[in-house]
Amino acid sequence: MIQTDFLLGVLSLIFAPFLGSFFALLADRFPREEPVGLTRSACRSCATPLTVLDLVPILSFLCLRGRCRHCGASIPKQTVLFELGALVLAGQAFLAFGGGWPVPLSLMLGLVLLTLSVIDGAHFYLPDKLTLPLVLAGLAVAALGLGTDLLSAAIGAVIGYGLLYGIAFFYRMMRGREGLGLGDAKLLAAAGAWLGWFSLPYVLVIASLCGLFYAFILQRMGRGLSAQDALPFGPFLAFGFWLVWLYGPAIYGLGAAF
Repeated sequence: MIQTDFLLGVLSLIFAPFLGSFFALLADRFPREEPVGLTRSACRSCATPLTVLDLVPILSFLCLRGRCRHCGASIPKQTVLFELGALVLAGQAFLAFGGGWPVPLSLMLGLVLLTLSVIDGAHFYLPDKLTLPLVLAGLAVAALGLGTDLLSAAIGAVIGYGLLYGIAFFYRMMRGREGLGLGDAKLLAAAGAWLGWFSLPYVLVIASLCGLFYAFILQRMGRGLSAQDALPFGPFLAFGFWLVWLYGPAIYGLGAAF
């Protein structure tokens, strides 16, 4: 059993960059509403289809020095950053859980959260194509007994969505404009489904503190935010979600100490 658990962790590390490459494709194509998996990857500059040798995660980018082998145009760095990010996510999961099913499951969760964060950070929206399946996946994980119990997951999904939906509704009534997107509500619903309703306050506190810290950094850099400036909340929600998933017991204990 120990050998199997360790093997699952090692396999997750091996396949992480390949999965990262695929999720980089999602992050690139979803905002532009391009099909995923139906067309071959090609150079954006010369449109030459990429070969297998061009698609080896991390190594291809390094060997080609970040340039297309045909036209010499710079290759977008997002793909290799996703591949490296996937390795980091798999490593975090391996260290947190020590192997077994939680490692590949966490890798997939982390990659979805990373993709949502990148899309929201660049385009200020969280696509339903990712948030809604993430909610359903959390409920399925609970039903299979791999996470929190199913009742807590269902309650968490309802409360997570209802809480941010209510905040968005009242903000719109009071200010006459959008202040919080419903994509954020769906992402918090997913957090509730994966973690259980009792984890939602911790996710929100972490997300809010990180958002405030980010705004403070922008202020110190001379890029202060006014009341009219938009700040994507999805990346901070995703970060809080990820931390509580990996280190929930330690975070709950820290919260109880206060």
